[in-house]
Amino acid sequence: MPSADEIRAAQRQTWDKFSGGWEKWDEVVLNTVGSVADAIIANLALRDDQVHLDVASGTGEPGLTIAAKAPRGHVTLTDLSPEMLAVAQRRAARMGITNVSFQECGAEDLPFPDTTFDSVSCRFAFMFVPDVTKAIAEFMRVAKPGGRVCTAVWAGPEHNPWTTLPMAAVSSEVQLPPPDPDGPGMFRWAQPGLLS
Repeated sequence: MPSADEIRAAQRQTWDKFSGGWEKWDEVVLNTVGSVADAIIANLALRDDQVHLDVASGTGEPGLTIAAKAPRGHVTLTDLSPEMLAVAQRRAARMGITNVSFQECGAEDLPFPDTTFDSVSCRFAFMFVPDVTKAIAEFMRVAKPGGRVCTAVWAGPEHNPWTTLPMAAVSSEVQLPPPDPDGPGMFRWAQPGLLS
């Protein structure tokens, strides 16, 4: 079984490799999953001076939308992949959003002082984090007392035909090993209440 560092290194390499595709299809993806970002934002109780951390930002959402809604605040976007952060930086520039900064890091080792942020978000990343307990502890450490932390993970395979149909086609031709139920994977936290 690979170590957490080996998993993160492989993830960084994969996200860097596919960042161009994510950038190309960003608008389609955002239109498809926009309601999840909307739900996260609604639960953060944003103020116009919010100091916010968006973990595993990918191409920049929901962090960039939060920055637009908090013009007197500041949003820090993080990602394990420098190439994905570069996509987010280009999106911020196109959107004219300047109250943001970008930090390459993983969810389990946030390089920020204690009680820095009014709120923390993490959309569609917990299922890939090798040590979720450590990541949650980091989120709580960097959040101010009374701050809000809001995350989202994917529902189970039965609700995600966009990935299960192609994988079924592949597995009809190639024997794929079963995923480790306790390791990083797309549906790791899909069971309602499990992440709680």
